[in-house]
Amino acid sequence: MGMKFEREFEVEADRGTVWEFLMDFENSSRCFPGVDTFVVQPDGTFAGTVGIDIGPLKAEFEGEARFVEQEPPERLRAEARAYDPISRSDVSVDVQGWLEEHGADRTGIRYLMDIGLIDAPMAQMAYPLIKSTTEALNDEFVRRLQAHFATHGDPQAVASRSRWRILLEILVRIFGRPLGRSAG
Repeated sequence: MGMKFEREFEVEADRGTVWEFLMDFENSSRCFPGVDTFVVQPDGTFAGTVGIDIGPLKAEFEGEARFVEQEPPERLRAEARAYDPISRSDVSVDVQGWLEEHGADRTGIRYLMDIGLIDAPMAQMAYPLIKSTTEALNDEFVRRLQAHFATHGDPQAVASRSRWRILLEILVRIFGRPLGRSAG
């Protein structure tokens, strides 16, 4: 069982600046929702934890990620694998990204993300909720990355929205409208 996601958007910075920021994971990790801790290993891999609220469930994935292909400053590919001991869920992620100049100070970003739920009992029970959660987390990543460049790195602009706000967005995705409001 797996899921595929694609996003395409622009940020207000030249391609070289965007590439440098994305490669500096210590700083760019603020744009990735749920990243709790990470350490750069001597071999260049990243080890860490990512906390995700999936409806009423909290998952705390521990794993590693690494860049497997890089063509600076145009293209990259990364792979990750993580395990949540509470739900006993094992996932893999393959991300391919492209940066394209859209003028002197604008960069187009496109990425494809393939998430494999290798052994995920939680996914069998809550696939629609997991898919909606992942959509909301992707949207939050795009929002944070755009905010970082629009404000020239102001940490307040990249600050996380509350988990309640993201949960509300997930519920709207699932039910198609805010709770308590009539459809007509």
